[in-house]
Amino acid sequence: MADRAYVDFNLLNKWDEDKINFVVRLKDNVKFISYGERPLPENKDSNILIDEVILLFKEDTRAKYPKKLRRVAVYDSENDQTIEIITKTEKVFKKSNLCRYK
Repeated sequence: MADRAYVDFNLLNKWDEDKINFVVRLKDNVKFISYGERPLPENKDSNILIDEVILLFKEDTRAKYPKKLRRVAVYDSENDQTIEIITKTEKVFKKSNLCRYK
């Protein structure tokens, strides 16, 4: 897990090469291209709004992390906000886990 204010794509790339899973809150200014949505959990209480595969859009950012990522957005009803994370893990997320990233 990494802090929202600090997204080091070079470091994420190194972690990925070293087979280290990461979950990082997505900053608002990160631009990306969607490569398609993944199926949402059948449990309607999960509050997961989107689960998709993305590629970083800006050339300088993509040079630091050239591989596809997973973007998950979940609605946090307690704080009336949407939380977006990026990761390489294939694990299924639960709302309680994603809300740790607020």
